Amino acid sequence: MQFPALEAAPFLAWGAQVNEGLKQFTDASGSISLQAELSGTGQALTQARLTGMARKINFNGPSAAENAGGSLQWTMAKGTGETWDIQGHLRLTEGQIYVEPGVSIKELPLGFILSTPPEGLSLAMQGRLDGRGRWDIGSINFLHPGVSELAFSGVVLSGDKRTVSGTLRAKLSDLGAAYKPYLEPFLLATGYGTLETAGAMEATVRVQENRLTDLRFGFRDVYVDDLAGRFNVAGLNGGLAVNSGPEPVTTRLHWAGGGLYQLDIGKGQLVLVSQAGNLWLQKKAQLPVLDGGLAIESLRFEKVGQKDFSMRLDAQLNPVSLTDFCHAMGWPPMQGTVSGRIPGAFYQPGVLRVGGTLVMQAFDGRFVIQDLRIERLFGPVPTLDANVLVKEIDLESLTGAFSFGKIQGRLSGQVKRLRLEDWQPVYFEAAFASPEEDDKPHRISQRAVENLTSLGGGMTVSAASGILLRMFDEFSYDRLGLKCHLHEGVCDMDGVEPVDGGYYIVKRGLLPPWIDVKGFNRQVDWDVLVERLKGVTASEGPVIE
Repeated sequence: MQFPALEAAPFLAWGAQVNEGLKQFTDASGSISLQAELSGTGQALTQARLTGMARKINFNGPSAAENAGGSLQWTMAKGTGETWDIQGHLRLTEGQIYVEPGVSIKELPLGFILSTPPEGLSLAMQGRLDGRGRWDIGSINFLHPGVSELAFSGVVLSGDKRTVSGTLRAKLSDLGAAYKPYLEPFLLATGYGTLETAGAMEATVRVQENRLTDLRFGFRDVYVDDLAGRFNVAGLNGGLAVNSGPEPVTTRLHWAGGGLYQLDIGKGQLVLVSQAGNLWLQKKAQLPVLDGGLAIESLRFEKVGQKDFSMRLDAQLNPVSLTDFCHAMGWPPMQGTVSGRIPGAFYQPGVLRVGGTLVMQAFDGRFVIQDLRIERLFGPVPTLDANVLVKEIDLESLTGAFSFGKIQGRLSGQVKRLRLEDWQPVYFEAAFASPEEDDKPHRISQRAVENLTSLGGGMTVSAASGILLRMFDEFSYDRLGLKCHLHEGVCDMDGVEPVDGGYYIVKRGLLPPWIDVKGFNRQVDWDVLVERLKGVTASEGPVIE
């Protein structure tokens, strides 16, 4: 039985009368030619064969096509009982199509845009379908020459709940070409839809009744750069496996370089073991970070591929140059080092918590970070919450690093309920002051005083102090300190103690030459304060003549 060339529009209209779902498709054009061969015994059909050609097909709907064309071959042969053996081959030779297979990630439907290469795209399948809703898939193979190959075999059972068991193998021989049509649709819903990729990758996924049982990846010279600036990796090679079985599987990953946000991470390797759906580090690993390193003592992933997936990390940050760290973060240069212990970092989808205390050594003092919690670490707007204790940092080192002007003495304090959104502070309650038993000299330079008063907040020196300010380069002080409660873009200001309707920021010492610095404005715009602080630390400072 052979049909003449049919126009796509009336053909689609006829199909819509048979299948209600086809009514969603509109604006059809192009032509289709079909040939059908039917055979049987008596009134029983035993074999059906359908071949067809399509030219310049266009339509819109949940899926769409633009000037698409190709060929179709479909064969059904009666087997034993109620079974049918099925073979099919679809080849796309021109145009492009958009396909939504009916699968969603985080309620976002997956959609794939396939543009036909000169060699064409092909999809071939064979399997057996019985009358009880069981589909034994011998193979489904998709080929995009030079870019990707997909192969699936398994069993699909229909009923109250559709279940799938089988193995999917994917080979992406050109990640750069495969990213946009095949990977980007999966990653858009996760917030990682802006990647630049290169290299090659293979993957094997095994599923038993909709449950992931085995996941294996192989990487060859893979390069990934997140255009949002969150991470990058270069020269990734090796394998990664997640095995749900009782036998442990060991894999190795190694890379030539990478980065996390602005921090460079050098060449490294991880040896990982997987068993019973869990994955852990076989032995300690050292990852270079700037001029220091991160010593990973333990790393464990549990229930990989499940909703209650989690990760735990224990590590030691070996000394990293503050100068290099600040350069990477785009901050003003500082001298010293950053080091500390990361005890019990725990991650569940979307949230990273550090159980215990993270201690960082800098400016001859300590920064103690507690209750650290990060949400959407790699999302578009990450948030960070923490409490920070500052213990006896050396002010001469701190002010020298920022070119603020010299201040001698120590400073302690705390930042309570710190909250960052997209790494910018939106709330905190900060209070810093000279510790009670500070045995260092308390001296402040002319330049430091002038920079303090230029920050705003109604900060000023008294008339007597103003005269001394022009006569001496350094002054003694008893205590200094500042408080800032940031909320809704405004800092509520205070100092070490009240005076004359305001507050002391710097209170004079016992021996001359001494100086007082007072503040009177109780509220200061945070963005203005930050810009002024950047200005005084970037300049050579004011000179009083």
